[in-house]
This record gives sequence, structure tokens and C-alpha cells, in this order.
Amino acid sequence: MKNLRRIAAILLALALLCSFAGCGGDSDKDDTAGDGFVKDSQIEMPKYDIKSDKVYMLTWEDPSVLVTPSAYMYTVNEKMKQEYGVSLEFIRCVNTELEIKAAQLVLSGNSPDLITLRDRDYPNFVYKGIAQPWDDYIDFSHPLFEGIKDVNDKYRIDGKVYRYFNTWFNNGYTWYWVNDFIEAGLETPRQLYYKGEWTWSKLDEYAKALTVKDTTGTVSKYGVGYEEPMHLVTGQTYIKDDGNGQYVNNLQNAALADFFNYAAEQGFSTKVRPTVESCYDLFKQGKVSMLVFEQYYGSNHLLSERLAGDVEFAPAPKWDGADKYYTPGRGTGGWLAMGAKNPAEAAAFMATWRLCSGKVDPIVIEAQKVRDTALAGCDEEDFALIDEMNDPAKFEILPIIDEGLGITWSSTEKQTFRKDVLWYNKPWATAIQEYSPLLNTAIKQTAEMKTEK
Repeated sequence: MKNLRRIAAILLALALLCSFAGCGGDSDKDDTAGDGFVKDSQIEMPKYDIKSDKVYMLTWEDPSVLVTPSAYMYTVNEKMKQEYGVSLEFIRCVNTELEIKAAQLVLSGNSPDLITLRDRDYPNFVYKGIAQPWDDYIDFSHPLFEGIKDVNDKYRIDGKVYRYFNTWFNNGYTWYWVNDFIEAGLETPRQLYYKGEWTWSKLDEYAKALTVKDTTGTVSKYGVGYEEPMHLVTGQTYIKDDGNGQYVNNLQNAALADFFNYAAEQGFSTKVRPTVESCYDLFKQGKVSMLVFEQYYGSNHLLSERLAGDVEFAPAPKWDGADKYYTPGRGTGGWLAMGAKNPAEAAAFMATWRLCSGKVDPIVIEAQKVRDTALAGCDEEDFALIDEMNDPAKFEILPIIDEGLGITWSSTEKQTFRKDVLWYNKPWATAIQEYSPLLNTAIKQTAEMKTEK
């Protein structure tokens, strides 16, 4: 039945993709009319005091996404033009230089309006004066924003929303090659999830069954690949809030030790997990059967494989012994730059993005389904599962809150920590003994910056 639905999805996709490209269409129509996504919506949008027809975002994104109809940001940009008469322009920088560039622009009086979100910039962008609060520009009581209010309330700093999230979603997916399971005579991760049996112990059993080795032990196909931040399935983070707004080091937590010892066993003992950063590339090459990774990978890198029905998804497994499903979270949104010249226009952009991504308008929701069917072959079962994965009653979605701490726990130090454990087989107990002082210093530095702000 699933294969029949996939065939139907592919046939529909071919027709829709032709309409996206203008095949057989009315040449007088512009290229946003074919999918019904940009032009049609019914929710009343917020009113803003618009004074400019441009809004500027500091980002590493390629500007081509603003003029490519199949690109998501094109949809947002075109809808903003329709609703507010404002268009988005990018100020480009390299991802790794975003903080430096943002600080330079703000200090020079040439601030962008918006800055792309990265985990590593929270909360430092606030304490370093790079970002300002959104509260004067976004009314969270408006129907458009009500559904995201609770998420943003969780991450307020001094009572204000700085790192604004338009969406907040489950970012723990299991991507898998369907044929590998058929050939091995195994139920798929999705089937096991529906039965309540998709756990990390089951994943370990499957990884061993799916790994292909020769007589010398050389692996030609691994059963599973994963990286950070999948430790969040334990329900534990590297740092915690002590309840008084102060961070404390949580590396000694036993559940974290269990997860990384489990990862070491799979990577260096049974050798069913590749001990390289590019495990996601190996998955796409068919050299890994299951990839427990982020949502974006399937949306950005596996579209043709999903459309063909070769790759499907399930939630990340439940950690054995956990009281519920915990999963990494991810949000889209942005910072409002300190000194932004077009804050109302920036709010208009966020409102439009919220409309296009937030499941708040029934017309847009249906259009999103059409788009996802066309691009990735999604069917009603897929849509229902995604909704279930984002139901807070079923999954507790956890943030990464440690990456932007101080100056001694930046992305570089954290990556070195991760590599030592996941790739180079440094024992967890040794790693936390070595890296805890860096994390403790970063926690102290963050507290000092907060005091100075």
C-alpha cells in the first residue's frame, strides 16, 4: 500500500513540478501563481508602520534562494512583497564569521536589520549588545504568533524575547534506506515506532544486523550513523538552569555517560557506526543503512531519494529507561540587530515567515502539503507522523543551550570535545575531566557578561 501511495505521489509530483516550472501554463501569469502557496492565505496579517521597501538580513545563505521558485525563502519573500510591499536582501558572510561581521556592522553604525540564528550565538549576542529585543515590534497575542508564544517565553532574557523563534520542531529523525530492511527481512523503524518498540537497544540490534563486513572485519556498509546533538534523547543537556537563572555544569550526569559509552561501543567495538564526521554523506552514498540525524538533511539533501520512495523516516529512537520520548529541537527565526534601521520591516518579514511555516493558516497548510508531496513524495501518513513528532504531549523537544557560552566553550571547543569522544575513542570519564574546566569557565564568563549588561 505504501508503495502504491509513493507511485501516486510521484505522478502528482511530476504534474506539480511542471506547474512550478510553468509547463503548459498561462505565460501571462507570474511564477508564483502555479502553486497557490504565495498568493493565497486567509489569516489577517499584523499591521506595521512600513517606511522602506527593503529589509536586510546578515546571513551565509546564497542569494539565489530569493529568485528560485523552488526555494523556500523565495516563497516567503514573494508573500512579503504581496502583503507589505517589502522585499528581503541578503548581506553575505561566511557562517563561521557571522559573529565578527555582525559586531563590526553594529559598531560601525551600519547594522543589518536581521541576523540569522545560530545556537552558538545564544546568549552572547544579547550580552555583547549585538541584538535587541523583539517585544516592541511583535505582538505575541496576535493569532499569527500565539502558537509560538510559549516557546519564545521559555528563552526570554531579562523578560525580553531576543532570539525569536518562528517555528520550533522535532529535530531528531531516523532516516533509513527502505530496501536494506526489505533485504534483511526486518521491520522498518517506522513500523517499530508504531508498535512502541523503536528504542536505542533495538537500533543497536538492527545496526548489527545491517552492518556488512568482510572476513577481515572491514566494513563496507554500516548499520547506523549519528552525531551530536543526539545525546539529548536521554533528556539531559550539558548544562542546566539551576532554577534561578544561572547555568550549572551537567556533564557528570549518568545518562550522558550511558549515551556516550553506548556510542563508543558501536563505533569502536562492534564497529557498526562510522567514526567520521561525514556519516551523513556516507548515508547518502548508501554506505550507512540508518542515519539518526537532523530534520533538515531529509529536506535539503534527500529529496530525490524520498520522492522515489527509497528513503523514509521515523522519529529518533526512545532512550531505554527514559520516562518519555526526548528529542533535539530546532527553530527558525532570527535576531533583531541592535541599531536596525528597519525594525518594522524586520517584524513584517518574521510575520510573513511565520505565516508560511507555522501551520496557522488552513490554506497555507494545504499548500505546504502540495509542495512537500511534489518535492519529497510525502503522503498523508508522513504528514500525520510529522504532526505526531511535534506534539509536545508525545515528545519533549529540548534545545541546545550550551554552545554560545562565554569564550571558552565556543563551537570550536565543543567540536573538539565531540570529536574526541565520538571519533577518537577518548573515554567519556576522561573527556569530561578534561573539558569540564572549560565549560565551568564559560558558565562563569556568561554570568559576568549578564551582570555587566
